[in-house]
Amino acid sequence: MTKQVDSTRFVDVMELVFAILMAAGFLEGWRQFTQFFPSLLHERDFLRGSVALLFPLSFTLILIRFFFAPSKNLPPLIRFHENKFWVLAFDVPIMILHSAIFYLICSLFKRVVMDWTVNLLFLYFSTLMLINAIWIISIELRLKNTVSKYLVIWRWNNKIHFLIAVLAFLFFRSGWVGVPAPVQGLIMIAITISNSFWDFGLAGEAYFRNPEQVSS
Repeated sequence: MTKQVDSTRFVDVMELVFAILMAAGFLEGWRQFTQFFPSLLHERDFLRGSVALLFPLSFTLILIRFFFAPSKNLPPLIRFHENKFWVLAFDVPIMILHSAIFYLICSLFKRVVMDWTVNLLFLYFSTLMLINAIWIISIELRLKNTVSKYLVIWRWNNKIHFLIAVLAFLFFRSGWVGVPAPVQGLIMIAITISNSFWDFGLAGEAYFRNPEQVSS
């Protein structure tokens, strides 16, 4: 009983730490958006205005998707390892890396909207999808027959959108077709939103159920 209470407290602390780290990125993105918003009211460039409005939606959806990662993934991992050492050594740093990349994505708002710095957005989003897919694969390998069906959905969704983002980036860089930077930015944000919508559409119920009830 004491061990279970200790594990529960550990998960609660990790949830709090992860929430603070994710909130830092979210607040930075919205801080930049609110600074830009007055000029957005007079913006006549349709593409710039569209990107400026869709970008906050994009990182808000990403926040919702990853916010519950500790409560859904850590409890079964702690039971599998029978202690918190491996979770602290591997899974917690992976979660922190998620939040760091999320912060970088959110901090790009002004650079993407004002300077069309799209390359970094491709890089950060692709890296986030790849790292999350790798983490999910590591969870699947450890939990094996007790893997949640939603982990499989999340893994495939992230791998597919990682490939889409990389292929789009390579296509734009190839120069075969001259795609303006504003269009590239809009396409990249559309990819991030698509990733979230597929997630919510195929595995949305996982966000409203007790993690212990989410099984294959």
